[in-house]
Amino acid sequence: GTSFTYQITAPHAGTYSYHCHVDTVLHMEMGMSGTIIVRPPDGATDQVWANGPRFDREYIWQLHTFDSGWHDQSVSGAGTVRYQPDYFLLNGRDGADALTDPTCRIEAAVNETVLIRLVNLGYQPAQVNLGNLPFQVIASDGRPLARPLTTRRHLIAPGERYDLLLPLTTSVDTAAVVDYLDIRGRNILGSVRTTLTGA
Repeated sequence: GTSFTYQITAPHAGTYSYHCHVDTVLHMEMGMSGTIIVRPPDGATDQVWANGPRFDREYIWQLHTFDSGWHDQSVSGAGTVRYQPDYFLLNGRDGADALTDPTCRIEAAVNETVLIRLVNLGYQPAQVNLGNLPFQVIASDGRPLARPLTTRRHLIAPGERYDLLLPLTTSVDTAAVVDYLDIRGRNILGSVRTTLTGA
C-alpha cells in the first residue's frame, strides 16, 4: 500500500521500456508495463539523440498480445503454462478501435518525417509493415545503429525496442499492419491494423 520513487540518470537518449518483476507472467499480461523516452541532453523534442536525425511527428507504438483465459488466474501457475493469445493489440486497441485511435493512426503532411518508437511488450514476435512504404530502422534498444537499415517490413521480438523513421515524400492513404507470429515466426496468429495518411 505504499509507493517508491526511483531516480536514475539516463546517459543515452532513446526508447526504453519497463515492466513489473514480481509475477511477470501475469503482470505483463495485465498491462503492468510501458515505454520510457529519454530525450537528448538539450531536451529537444524533434531530434532522436544529440546530433541525430530530426523528425516532425512522433508516435509510440506499444505492441501487445492478450490471452483472455489468463484473466481468471490470481497467480501464475498451471493455468499460465500455455499462452494462447486471442487479442492482438496496438497501444491497447484492436479491431476498429485501432483504425481510428489517435495514438495508433499515423497522420502527417507530405515531406514530413515520422518517428515511430516501436516497443514489443507482448510475448509474440511481430512483423511491422507501414503500408509497404520504405522506412529506416535507426536505433535498437536505445542505441543508434552504426548504419540505418532501410526496409519495408521489420520483425520485432518480445522485449525489443526499435526507432523507425518514415519520410512521407508523396501523399498516401494506406493501412499499416502488425502481424503477430508464432514463436518460430512462421505463422500469423493474429493482426492489428491502423491507418497511415500523408497529405
